[in-house]
Amino acid sequence: MARLVVILLLTILSVPDTYSQYYTNQNKKWAFGAYGGLDFSSGVPVPFHTSIITLEGSASVSNASGSLLFYTDGKLVYNRADAVMPSGNPIVPFLTLSTAQAALIVPVIGNQNQFYLFSLENVTGTGTPHASHLAFSIIDMTLVSCHA
Repeated sequence: MARLVVILLLTILSVPDTYSQYYTNQNKKWAFGAYGGLDFSSGVPVPFHTSIITLEGSASVSNASGSLLFYTDGKLVYNRADAVMPSGNPIVPFLTLSTAQAALIVPVIGNQNQFYLFSLENVTGTGTPHASHLAFSIIDMTLVSCHA
């Protein structure tokens, strides 16, 4: 019984933390679809233009003040000026076009200028077993110059 109480207490205490992801400026600009983007920093979604063309999976990240840093479909990486970043075309040799979670961006702990970018391979449902691939890249913003 005590174990159940501890688990229940930890679950209740962790709920406010799940909402905290929304309130960080790094997560308030989304790039997705066909040239689409939404900026949630004002509290209401405001559309903006991007260079991304993807059916499903994409990811984007901004800095602490909310300025867009880069976005990706898992294969190409675009800077905030909508240009493909150096070494960002392509970052993986496989397709990510129709992967529900084609890309994931995670900050490197202890370095605010570096990010891990995980890319997942698109696998079609042919019935034949197919090994999909997961790859990662390190995006170093100190090596990128972008004037927007």
